[in-house]
Amino acid sequence: MVAFPSMHDLELVWQPAALRKLMKRKGASPTQVAAAVGVTAPTVTNWLNGSEPRRHHHRVRLSEFLGVTPDTFYARRKVKR
Repeated sequence: MVAFPSMHDLELVWQPAALRKLMKRKGASPTQVAAAVGVTAPTVTNWLNGSEPRRHHHRVRLSEFLGVTPDTFYARRKVKR
């Protein structure tokens, strides 16, 4: 029998590489992403450097602009206890 971790044993971790890959695929610069999402280009650069978008609506607009779901930018990692 295979034991699957429960949702309480997992955490979501921001994956800037996923953002970078999708921006490259679309041919979008940080300035273009910023305009579409409603933030500044330095904010997008921060996201590319590992800072997670804090506001839900920014994650939603980002995913809509890039044609994916918001969970695309996250990996699931087992919580160490």
